[in-house]
Amino acid sequence: MTLYHREIKEAISTAYAVYKQYKNIIKNPLTFRADGFVMQILYSEGIYVDSHAFSSDLCGLFHVDEYEKTIVFNSNQPVERRNFTLGHELGHYFIHSEMQSQFTDRTKDLVDNSIKPFEIQANVFASYTLLPKAF
Repeated sequence: MTLYHREIKEAISTAYAVYKQYKNIIKNPLTFRADGFVMQILYSEGIYVDSHAFSSDLCGLFHVDEYEKTIVFNSNQPVERRNFTLGHELGHYFIHSEMQSQFTDRTKDLVDNSIKPFEIQANVFASYTLLPKAF
């Protein structure tokens, strides 16, 4: 059994559940756009999305409190990185927001698999959400 096997299975299961809940957004699989799919989920969940030109390796952050849910991504990063960051932060929302109210993610956190289980789960969730297995 691999390290964090249970956590990875939980992230995959959550991503599939979210996909199943929102798959009706996808009208034509041949024109599927991951960025549009993720933005529709964010909108449906009432999550505010903002950008900021962070000067560091900060990719994004997620914050939830009694007033709002917010994801902020680094507008200085390439579009592909931004999309993954949105999916990653969405993973924190669906998997971890009951346990922790704020996440700050740096470039190294998104590529280093020796990090905390929360970050691995958010990475797996983002991967399965941006590239769903089936339509």
